[in-house]
Amino acid sequence: MSVARPGARARVHEVSQSWSSQFSCTIRSPVSLCRFEIFVQRGFNAEELTAVSNTLSTANRVVGQARFGCRIVSDMPGLVTGQDHMLVRAEPAIDDYGFADVMVVLGGRHIPEVG
Repeated sequence: MSVARPGARARVHEVSQSWSSQFSCTIRSPVSLCRFEIFVQRGFNAEELTAVSNTLSTANRVVGQARFGCRIVSDMPGLVTGQDHMLVRAEPAIDDYGFADVMVVLGGRHIPEVG
């Protein structure tokens, strides 16, 4: 950990984590977040939601600061019921507005093919 002198410019380090050859998320320290959206629809798989959110929480704990932000979105905002009656409160997913860096779309039962 380094401490900058008052008035000194803070150095910005770029850390790049690649999940595949087609995707990478660049995090600029000390303040930038890699923003994730988890898209849910009625009948979403609760285990997938738990896996994604716990992975992001664990990554933040390992790094020691909030580097990965997460919010739950849906095309039908409000309370959304998943498999096994799990409820989540989803924010609206608005086209062409406020895109996150990464969107994770959960599968599940009763997910329409079109819509």
